[in-house]
Amino acid sequence: MDQNHELVSKTTILSLKVRPQSVSKNERQGKRYSDNGSELAKRKLLDFDSNEKIVTPYRLQRHSVLGTNFETLILQPPVETMFWTVSNNEKTKFFYDSSSHEAQALDYSYIRRPIESLYAKQTKGDKSIYNKVLSNYHDISVEGMQSPKHSRAQKLSQKQAKPSISQSKFNSQIITKVRQISKQIQDAKEILFHSWIKLIQASNGYESLNQGHVYKYFIGKGNNSALVDRLMKQRWWWIRVDSPTNANFIWTQLKQPLVLEKMSTCNNYSKIVDSTPSATSILPKFNAENLENELGYHKITNSRSYTKLNIISLLCGNDEIIHNHLPDNGNLGLKKKLFKNLSKYYHSKGVSVFDHIPLTFHIEKGLDDDNLRLFENSYTPGSLWIVKPGENTNRGNGILVSSDLTEIRNLIYKNEGSRTYIIQKYIENPLLVNKRKFDIRCYALITGIEGQIQGYFYKEGYLRTSSKEFSLKNYDKYVHLTNDAIQNKSEDYGRYESGNKLSYAEFQRYLNANYSGTDFYTDILPQIEKLIFDSIAATYQILNLQKKKQTFEVFGYDFMIDQQFKVWLIEANTNPCLELSGSYLAKLIPEMLDNALRIALDPLFPPFVNHKKYKTYVQECNLKNDFTLIFSSTKMSQWIN
Repeated sequence: MDQNHELVSKTTILSLKVRPQSVSKNERQGKRYSDNGSELAKRKLLDFDSNEKIVTPYRLQRHSVLGTNFETLILQPPVETMFWTVSNNEKTKFFYDSSSHEAQALDYSYIRRPIESLYAKQTKGDKSIYNKVLSNYHDISVEGMQSPKHSRAQKLSQKQAKPSISQSKFNSQIITKVRQISKQIQDAKEILFHSWIKLIQASNGYESLNQGHVYKYFIGKGNNSALVDRLMKQRWWWIRVDSPTNANFIWTQLKQPLVLEKMSTCNNYSKIVDSTPSATSILPKFNAENLENELGYHKITNSRSYTKLNIISLLCGNDEIIHNHLPDNGNLGLKKKLFKNLSKYYHSKGVSVFDHIPLTFHIEKGLDDDNLRLFENSYTPGSLWIVKPGENTNRGNGILVSSDLTEIRNLIYKNEGSRTYIIQKYIENPLLVNKRKFDIRCYALITGIEGQIQGYFYKEGYLRTSSKEFSLKNYDKYVHLTNDAIQNKSEDYGRYESGNKLSYAEFQRYLNANYSGTDFYTDILPQIEKLIFDSIAATYQILNLQKKKQTFEVFGYDFMIDQQFKVWLIEANTNPCLELSGSYLAKLIPEMLDNALRIALDPLFPPFVNHKKYKTYVQECNLKNDFTLIFSSTKMSQWIN
C-alpha cells in the first residue's frame, strides 16, 4: 500500500464513518432502495466505482464556498428545524415538498468529496486499510489535527484542499439543494402550525380568526410570573397590560371571581361530526414515516377521546376573555372535595376508593365528627398517619406526621370550627431511592372551551426526593415531606440530586440497577395516567358549573409508589409550583407551560397570518407536542349513554 495513501486515511478518519455495504449500480444511478426496511429518498452519488464503499461527509474542510465553510455547509445547513428520526442508528432529516405535498428524506451520509476516491477505490486492501486506521486512532486528536509524526500527511492534505472544477460544481449543487430544503421546511412549518391550530379548534367546536388584532394579557405576581411573561413575549401579537380590566388573558396564582363574572357563558353545544379514533383528515398527509409522531400530534388525534365537532362558534375581536383557572377547580384541587368526588366515582364503578388512594377520613365537625370515631377505630398503637388541612393549603403547610393519637386529636381541637382535616394512612412501605423517600410530580392540563371539558396528560414529570434517609421512627419533616418548599430549607438540600429532583430517565436507570425487569414507562406511568383520567372523570361535570366559555388550568398531581410498584394518588394541586429549582426543571417547566399555552391559548387567539412577523414566529416556535389527550366530556357522555 502507498504510504501517503495510508497517512491521508489516518488524517481523515475522524470525519469518516465506513458503511459496510457495497453500492450497487442501481443505487449509483439514484434509484430508491430499502435500508433495513426504512425507505429513504432519491440520492445522487457522484463518481463512484462499482466497488466503492459509501463514506459519510463528516469531515474537516479547509476551503470555503461563497464565503461559507464547506464543513458548515454540509453538516449545519440553515435547516435547524428539520424533523429528526433515527433509523439504523443514523439520523435522517425530513423536508417538505410543497409541490407534491409529500415529505421526503435527505440522508447526508451519502454526500462525499470526490477526492476521497484516492483511497476509497483501493478495493483489494479496503479491510486492511480501515482496520489499520482504526488501530491508529489514538494518533489523532479530537480537533482533527495530526500528531507530529503525521506532518507529511498534513502537507499532502493542504495540497489537495483546493477544490477542483468538479468539486466546485458539486459544491454549487449542495448550495442549491440546501436552499431548496430550507424553503420547503419553512413551508412545512407553516402548514403544520396552521394544522395544529385547526385540530384543537375542531375538537372544541369553534373557529377563531385574527383580523389583525393585538391582544392584551395581564400577569399577577408570584409563582415565577417572569416565566409566564417570557413565554407571552414570544407571542408578538400579545402585549402586556398592568390591569386585568381590559385584558383578554388573565394569569394569576389564585382564581379571580371578578374575572370569571365578566366572562360570557356557553349556551350552545357542539355535536360530533367524526367520532372515529383517527379523525386526522385535518392534518396534512406526509409520506415521511413517523413525521407526525415525531411532532406528537398523534397524541391528540389518535386518542380515543379525540372528536371533530361541528363549528358552532366563530370567535374574533378583542371581546374574548380567558382565565388560567377553572371556575370550580376546588372540586379537584381541594383535598376534601377530591376525596369526596373520587369516592362517589369509584362507588359507581363498584370498586373501593381505597384501592387507589390511602385510607382516608375527612373530619368536618372537630372532635364530635363521626368520621373521627371511625379513624380512632382504625388506629392501632404505633401506626403512622398524616394529617392535612382539607382546604386552602399547599406546599406542605399545616401537615402533621404522627403516630400519637393524642397529638392528632389536639391538632383537630385547636383548629375546630376554622377548618376541616384529612387524616390519611401513611404509606409505610414506600419505594425508596437510595434509602430516601420520594414522590412523583406530574402535570395535567384541563380546558373548558365552548362547553367542552378536555383533559391532557404531560409525558414528562419528575421525582421529588427527601434529604434524609427514610425511617418510620424518625418524624423529621425532611424525612417524610418531599415538598420543595420544605426540603429547600434542609442543610442537605441538593446534596444527592440537583434541587432534590430526578427525571424519569434517571429514575429508570436506578430501577435498572436495583429492580431489573421493572420499567417505569410501561409498569408505572400507565397507572399514573389512569388515575389522572379517573380524577377528571369524577369531577368534569362540576369543574365549570356556569359553563364559562374559555377557561383552562394546569394541575400538579402527586403520586407515591409502594414496594410492590403500586401507584397511589396523593393529591391534585391548583397553582402548582413553577419555580425552576434545578437544571432539569429549568428545561421541563418552560416546555410544559409553553405546550399548554399552545393548546389552551393559541387556537383561541391565533396570530395574524398576514403580519410580517408571522413567518418568523412560526419558524422559531416549537411545534412539538408532549401532551396526550386522555379525556373528553363529549366522548365521556357517549360512553355513559
